[in-house]
Amino acid sequence: MYIDFFNCQKNATELLAKQKLRSSKINVMKLLYDKNIFFYSIQDYTKTVNKPITDFYQNGKLVDGYTIILPEDSMYIVLYNKELCKSRINWTIAHEIGHIYMGHTQDTEKEEIEAHFFAAQLIMPEYVIYKMECIYGEVSVNDILGVFYVSKDAAIKRINTFERKSYYSDTKDDCHIWDMLSDNVNEYYKIKNSKKRRNPLIYTDNSREIFNSEYEWLYGFQ
Repeated sequence: MYIDFFNCQKNATELLAKQKLRSSKINVMKLLYDKNIFFYSIQDYTKTVNKPITDFYQNGKLVDGYTIILPEDSMYIVLYNKELCKSRINWTIAHEIGHIYMGHTQDTEKEEIEAHFFAAQLIMPEYVIYKMECIYGEVSVNDILGVFYVSKDAAIKRINTFERKSYYSDTKDDCHIWDMLSDNVNEYYKIKNSKKRRNPLIYTDNSREIFNSEYEWLYGFQ
């Protein structure tokens, strides 16, 4: 079975490089696409079109995600299970975007693997992780969780894959993505490394601003 890892990474990287990223916690639903892609929860979609939600059950439970292709309108409707945690929804949507950008139509094992690989690169760009390692040393699962918008399981798998690789892509697009995210990543490590010497917050007129600013960054609102 041939898995097109090269184009999975290339397509995800090219999509990211076209964005104006402000945060390394990439919200896939908010990215700009050159295709007509619309997002709905499975629960809301089935109510709107009066369709049984059980149509989206597999092995007795609701699927994480599903993409409806409307070729006559060159349109894609990406559905997700809104009962999942936010990081899992983000991954699910990235996975479905992978199917779209890889031109998948069969939902085979090969296409599932490719969509997973695409999603990993879209949410946790490999070159960014490489730069984290070069600048700050070993990259841990907690670092992946702190920098990117992913679940612990996804972070563990990404680190395991990264540690087994002996070379990394450093194309112009890879470097551009790092340029967009480097300030955010460096700020994460600045906060991480300052935890051993936390400074007391002396209440002044701008205490609220300092407090809110740190948490806005930690939760990816900056």
